Amino acid sequence: MELNISGTPCFDCVHGSTKGTFGSGYPLSYVNLNISSLGVLLEWFDVSYTGQCTISATLTLAGKTLKTATGTANPSPGGVQNALMSVTRSSSWHGAADMTGKVVCGGTTIEEKGTTYFE
Repeated sequence: MELNISGTPCFDCVHGSTKGTFGSGYPLSYVNLNISSLGVLLEWFDVSYTGQCTISATLTLAGKTLKTATGTANPSPGGVQNALMSVTRSSSWHGAADMTGKVVCGGTTIEEKGTTYFE
């Protein structure tokens, strides 16, 4: 999941002291016309919570929802958790698309937002 970034997308730009961090692998948050599928990976670290969490990820472009996914998980305390949303890209998608990831564990809600760019 792309997190805490503004302006031009970057590669290997993780900032370890921030609440949400972003580090992009290939294709550098820029999806060219040759890429027909991609994955949106949401990761979080659970320090001590035990119980069920609700997870959601949404990709929108110009106010239109392109893809959304929801699910539940029972995280392991002290472990890194992750969820993957697979997306088949439409050739009509162009411009900046917003990504939102949300995790709700008990009374705690974590939400992160970012942008990816479709050629």
